[in-house]
Amino acid sequence: MSGFEGCSGFDKDMFVSIGKNVLLPVVEMCESQKNQVKTVLESTSINTAYLLRHEALLWLDSIYRRLAARRSVKHPYYAEIHRDIPAEIFNALYHAIKSAKDSHLQEPLCYLNGNKKGKVISLTTISSVIYLFTVLSGKQQDEVALCMKRTLGGMRKDHKTKVLVSPIKDFGLLYHFKKGQLTISFNYGEWNSFGFPQHDCNLNV
Repeated sequence: MSGFEGCSGFDKDMFVSIGKNVLLPVVEMCESQKNQVKTVLESTSINTAYLLRHEALLWLDSIYRRLAARRSVKHPYYAEIHRDIPAEIFNALYHAIKSAKDSHLQEPLCYLNGNKKGKVISLTTISSVIYLFTVLSGKQQDEVALCMKRTLGGMRKDHKTKVLVSPIKDFGLLYHFKKGQLTISFNYGEWNSFGFPQHDCNLNV
């Protein structure tokens, strides 16, 4: 304020007082809004089952679309779907499966493994895949099964594709903790309009 002291008629004390009266309500309002937001967030509960249901529906849609996508040159008839989800959501799914008593989610149809870097859920039969997605999505089993296969159009008109799962070529859900990312991986087959397989028949189970 020393720069103003030489100004004629400048009242430093009045300037400070008025400035305080103007700025203090603004600061208090900001603090109040900040605390209100924090209070609302801390008092809100999140339903993990609802979030997983939403995710599962997105996963099913992605699987269905991937069955009609162009084949990769390096890894034909293999697909990966990536989703960024919180670790807590995947951990809830992992522990729910770990505590499940249903045979579809127990060895040798379902394996669980993990370490500090990530965790994996490995399903070795299509029936286990359909069962898990039925539980998560709330859809009927026949609806889920329809998402695991499709009939193509365009240049591959009347070709049929479907997800293939076996103990050797599993259906995997791998979560990377550092990336905060879920990778869903699976193999699939394709048959032309005459019913002849275009994929490696060793995958056909």
